[in-house]
Amino acid sequence: LVPEFEVWMESLAPDFLVELSPSQLSDPLFHDLYLIGRRGELLQTWAGEIIPNQKPDIEAGLWEIHPLLSGDRQEIIQSLRDSETVVTDEEVSLGGFFLTCYSPVVFNSACRGLVGVRANILFAERLQSLRQGLMLAVAVGSFLILGLALMFYRVLQQLDRVQSRMAHSERLAHLGQMVSIVAHEIRNPLGIIEQTSDLIRKRYSPKEGDPLLGYISEEVERLNRLVNRFLEFARPSDQTGTNQGEKTCDLGQGIREIHSAFLPQAEKKGIRLVYDIPEELPKVAGLDREQLKQILLNLVLNAFDATPEGKSVTLVGSSEGRWVCLRVIDEGTGMSQEQVQKATDPFFTTKEKGSGLGLALVAKMVQEAGGKLDFESKIGSGTEVAVSFKY
Repeated sequence: LVPEFEVWMESLAPDFLVELSPSQLSDPLFHDLYLIGRRGELLQTWAGEIIPNQKPDIEAGLWEIHPLLSGDRQEIIQSLRDSETVVTDEEVSLGGFFLTCYSPVVFNSACRGLVGVRANILFAERLQSLRQGLMLAVAVGSFLILGLALMFYRVLQQLDRVQSRMAHSERLAHLGQMVSIVAHEIRNPLGIIEQTSDLIRKRYSPKEGDPLLGYISEEVERLNRLVNRFLEFARPSDQTGTNQGEKTCDLGQGIREIHSAFLPQAEKKGIRLVYDIPEELPKVAGLDREQLKQILLNLVLNAFDATPEGKSVTLVGSSEGRWVCLRVIDEGTGMSQEQVQKATDPFFTTKEKGSGLGLALVAKMVQEAGGKLDFESKIGSGTEVAVSFKY
């Protein structure tokens, strides 16, 4: 179905090569363009001159090389036989160094002719520079695309984290409303139970207190503490009157106060309570003294509950860059990775009588203050809780 190259050439307009020539061929360093048949005969030059009927100067067997190209006879025959591109040696002509390149024209896996390009060596160098420029542009474009892809990937990750935090905050808000309603409903019956217990004690055992009535008072008090924790968790952060960013507190002073307050309890439990803080520690921003005390209280109580007799709990304060860091380190039983992931979930607890709100309340206050809460724990190796705030 493919016509002979010469037949196809004769059907074309005489000046089709001029129309096909790219703009680079108008460069003065470019010399000529040849179309050569499968026997080596010159069919057309770039100028559009058709010369298929001119008698070749050299004829040997099947090869018919035109006198214009007799100097490139071996290269033309090699390119036609091997169907591969061949470049001639340099030659001095018109005051410059010229090369000619012959590339095969293949139809149906057979070489039907050649395309020859003759140009100054500087033209080849210019084409090479153009090629290198294109490769550089491709490389720069690839890096830009890669950079944009990484940027979009990070943006998507950030969006996922923001959506997760928003969903978590929404769940906590609904949970807080429910807890607040339940806590208020529990408080009224507890008050009645406590008052009734006092009346019974005064009426039936005014001198010697009945241990059974004492149990009622103790359990009512415990339930009251539990209800208060529920309300603390459900209560929204108070930002009226005082801007959250204007709050400051002294972390070092808070650690010293908690250490003094818990020292008797630590000695009673047989636990060593120590602290390590520098003399001057920057003040924490976004947190007031009572909130810091509440955070320290919950973290130290958890550490005490996890630490056996003879072990230690250490409070460490430090500044790292623009952050002030508090670490509570215990030598307790530690937590599994699953427990670490659920540690701040409301109502999750590993204690027999725990409410599961201590760390949830800590996480809530730390988040509202713009801080960070991190856990590092392993079964049998204790737990380290790190709380960081900006200053």
